[in-house]
Amino acid sequence: MKVLILGIDGYLGWPLALRLAKRGHEVIGIDNLYTRNAVKEVGSDSAFPLPDPEERVSFAKKILDVDITFYKADVKDFYKLHEIIQRHKPDAIVHFAEQRSAPYSMIDVDHANYTFINNLTSTINLIYSIIKVDPNVHILKMGTMGEYGTPNYDILERPFVEVEINGKKDKIPFPKWASSWYHWSKVYDSYNLLWANQVWGITITDIMQGPVYGTRTEEIIDDKLRTRFDFDE
Repeated sequence: MKVLILGIDGYLGWPLALRLAKRGHEVIGIDNLYTRNAVKEVGSDSAFPLPDPEERVSFAKKILDVDITFYKADVKDFYKLHEIIQRHKPDAIVHFAEQRSAPYSMIDVDHANYTFINNLTSTINLIYSIIKVDPNVHILKMGTMGEYGTPNYDILERPFVEVEINGKKDKIPFPKWASSWYHWSKVYDSYNLLWANQVWGITITDIMQGPVYGTRTEEIIDDKLRTRFDFDE
């Protein structure tokens, strides 16, 4: 299978690239390296030293004997994203290319705006590129349990819920109530993908995960293959 990872330089993107490549899949990655700059901006850094992306790819080849294609590009640039998708025609695209921090999104108006512009634009660009190249390309999107807030009722495993209001029944998207600008951007992402599925039939797996912690996977057998691990307020 041919997989394109958006946000391959990130905490989850890099281990996933190693896992897929080691299992024989063709892996292509895009990243604009924004997270490296954002972490430094708030006075923090990864717990582990990070080689440049090109060095990472080289180490993966040398240590694991896997080939990974890397592009330094911004997914907000539709034409660059579309060019890469058109060139490689992946079977699936994993979307990790988002500003991923709730506290960062709440710093001030500029950080709130960047979170919305980056996260929503990248998803809309992905949708329209897939429509043009091949609607059968599957999107795997990283959502968050934070989209739902902390309701007193059980969160369902499906995107729609049957409701009755004033004696009238209908089906609506499952209610969500986020707790930061970051989480609201993820809510709107989910709604946009849900709508794209309804309108164009694009297939999407939207994963609503909780926090993910760890520093090694079975492919990270050398310090040169480590992923980033950030800690700050």
